[in-house]
Formats: sequence, C-alpha cells, structure tokens
Amino acid sequence: MLRDYPLGSTFGGGAHSVISSLPTLHDVIGYEEKAPEVIAQLHQGYPRFMRHFFVERLCKTLATQHGWGDAYVCPVSGDAAAVRLRQFAGRVLAETVEDGFHVLVFKHGTLSAARARNFLQHTGVQISSRQAEDWLHMRGLASEPAPEPSFVEGDSREAVCTAIQPWLGDATREDLVLTCGGANAFWSAYEAISSLQAERGRSQWLQLGWLYVDSTLVLERFGPDDEAPVKWLDGTGLDALIAYLDEHGAQVAGVAVEAPSNPLLETCDLARLAGATQRCGAKLLIDPTVASIVNVDVMPYADVLVCSLTKYAARAADVLAGVAAVHPGRADSAELAVRIRALATPAYPRDAARLAHEISDWADFVQRVNSNAVALAAHLEKNPKVERVRHALQPSACDCYTRIARCSNSPGALMSISVRGDMAHFFDALRVAKAASFGAEFTIAAPFLYLAHYDLVSTPQGRAELRALGIDPDLVRVSVGAEPIDQLIANFDAALAQL
Repeated sequence: MLRDYPLGSTFGGGAHSVISSLPTLHDVIGYEEKAPEVIAQLHQGYPRFMRHFFVERLCKTLATQHGWGDAYVCPVSGDAAAVRLRQFAGRVLAETVEDGFHVLVFKHGTLSAARARNFLQHTGVQISSRQAEDWLHMRGLASEPAPEPSFVEGDSREAVCTAIQPWLGDATREDLVLTCGGANAFWSAYEAISSLQAERGRSQWLQLGWLYVDSTLVLERFGPDDEAPVKWLDGTGLDALIAYLDEHGAQVAGVAVEAPSNPLLETCDLARLAGATQRCGAKLLIDPTVASIVNVDVMPYADVLVCSLTKYAARAADVLAGVAAVHPGRADSAELAVRIRALATPAYPRDAARLAHEISDWADFVQRVNSNAVALAAHLEKNPKVERVRHALQPSACDCYTRIARCSNSPGALMSISVRGDMAHFFDALRVAKAASFGAEFTIAAPFLYLAHYDLVSTPQGRAELRALGIDPDLVRVSVGAEPIDQLIANFDAALAQL
C-alpha cells in the first residue's frame, strides 16, 4: 500500500471505500475550491462530504420518476431522521417513503436545500452506499453486489456490540447504541442530553479543546438560536472551564471533549473535569475516537461516550459506523439511553455485517498500529527537517493520557507533523494514501487543516488565528498503518529529503 495513488482512486473497500485519493496539496485545494478538473475525478469519498455514486444514482432515478427536476433529494434512514431534517431545513418541496428509508426533497438553490445538506453532513443520516446499491439492484438498475467478506453467523449488529462491550466498562447491552456513523452517535447523544437538560432549564454547552469540525458545528448549529457554545480551544483551558462551571454550572447542559483531541493529540485531566461536571449536574460527553476504545478507557469519567467505529474497527475503510454508550452508574443513564436510541440511525444490515467481520481481531490490529506509531514518531523526532511531532504520548499531554491508557506505548495511529520548509514538497512526495480519514490498516496522510478548516488556512487572518492557538496551519496529519515499519520509515525519510 506504500505507493502513489492517482487522484480519485479508492483504497481498501473498492466500491464502498469511504475515502478517495487527493495526492497533492494542489488537489486538496482544488477539492476545497470545487475546481472542475478535480471534482470530475472524484466519484466517492467520505460519504458525509461527498455523495456516493450509488446514492447519487438513486437520487437521480427518484427525481426522474417523480418529476422533481434538479431538486436536492435527501434519502435518510428512519422516522426520527426525517422528522429532524424537516424541522431543521425548513420548507420541503416533496416527500415520499421508499423501502427502508424516507426521501425529502428541497428546491435547488434555496436556504432549505443548503440547510438540508448541512444536516446530512453533521448528523450522518443519509442512507449508506450499500443500502442505495441494494435499492438499485432490486429495481434492475445495478448489478448484483460484489461478494465481500462479511459476518454470516447471526445478528451482525449484536456481534458488533458483543465485540465492543468489553471495552466499555460496566456498560450493558442496554447502555449501547450502534449507529450508522460516529457523527450520528455524537449528534444523537448531544440531542438526547440537550432535550433532557432543557427540561431543567439548562441549555448551554461548553467545548474544551479543538474538536473535530462536525462536532463543533453540531454544538454551534443545533442549539437554541441565542445560545452559542462557550469554547476553550487551546486545550489548556481546563482551569478556566472548571471555574466557569463552578459559577454558571446551573445553566450548563453538557461539556464536550475529545480524549485525545484531533489533530493536536492533547488530553486533559478527565478526572478533574468529570468531578466538576458531576458537582454542578452537567453531562460530560467524551469522544475517544482518535486513540480508540481499545487503547483508552474513558468510560469511568463520561456520562456518555461516543466513538466512530469507521476508525480502527472498520480498518479496510469501507464502512461508516459508530457507537454511543451511557455510563450505567450515572444519574439519568437509562433515560439518556432511551433518548439516544430513539434519535440514532442504526447501521444498515449489510454495513453491520461487513463491520462485524472486520472487527473480529481489531485489538491485535490496534496493537500493530501502536507499535508502528511509536517507532515512526521516535524516528521523525530525530530528523532535523521535522520541527515537531505531536502524538498522544508527547510530553505536554503524556501524563493525562497515560492515566486513561490501558497499557504503555499505546498512542493510537494518529500523529501530526510540522516540517521545516515547504509542506507541499513533503506532502506531495509521500508515497502513501492521501485522504481525510484515519485508523485504517494502511497509512494515510492529509494536510488536515486544509480539509477541515479551509476557511482559516486560506486567509492570512485565519492562519494567524490558528497559530495563536498553537496550531500549525500546515501540519500534516498522519494515520500510521500496519505496513512493515522499515518501509514506512524509509518512505518518510525519502519525502523529507525533498525539503
């Protein structure tokens, strides 16, 4: 897998791969700026950001059948998703129900269509590529799905839950909700906490650290119109956040934090934070996706844990899935589980079956990745062309991380690299997969801020804002895979030699 990949080529999962190649910084910028020559080469990618060709074909088929013209067609799974999409987006042009999913239609170019597109991105409720493929096949519009190794010995959703439950402390099966993606888990947990806490007059959310972009946007866009989240973005604001809770805690619904954070790989003192939230009655929502629940145990501190299973568990990068788990010993745990389950979109059966196959030996896979990540980080830190390597075991965050780590030298796959010189020369020369995901069996690199916050890296003011927060706009986020470590090291050395 350590080679160059042409623009738009896919990795791992073939027709259902959730990532596609953006091999140069020029391609990344072209993608962000919707350059026709780049977009024309991309037929699939991360499904919340790029509509899969099976889903696109389904939407065009329905538009033709119903005479919707060029309207924006939104196929979503589940009654709850349809209701929330209607509420969030506003005026609906048309609506229908197909086998297993709802279809809401919005007039092209309207604010409602734009809000609908945002809703699908932030919540992950759009039907999956496998569900669209099955719908097309049943109508003679697609060939029979290609065989793929999948779980065939019973209920695949239960098999996935059985695999992840041992990593979730005392949580029982009733405390777990398997969802169609990590974003859906986060959104469902946020909505469940918000609705419960609103009944008590609590509506404010707090954010500690630089969260993944869609998690931040959920906090910003789904709360009350006059209630923006309060943020401490530099990850070092725990003292200030706790002081805020001590003074204003009666107004706070919840606190959202990643452990570690993405892409800075910082971990706060979760025990202190959990103590402060419990004192004031706020709920603590923790996302440990960056390192995986195999590597870290954050359940003792969380009221609700959310995690993407697309990372690490679906190591072929061809399934979107997630989990939300409530802490059974916390107040309101049973009620929160009921509310999350009512909101969440379950994983489609074929997606769950594929995930159940891939997750069967994920603990061994994670340990191989840990070993490679430790070795690569140590090697890069000695290279004079590398300014900084951020990882979960970095000195500034190591103490707090080791308190939640299940064993030593287990940082997870992610690291962020800042180089001395033109980042594009280094990034373009790397002979690895280049895409916007992590936790796969193959190494993936991305100029992360260009993909997640292009509005900031593309202006002098935005770049200054990032630097003021201690974030290098040109950092390269690397997800270390399970390739032979000597080949990985040689690959990175060759790319750094271009500086």
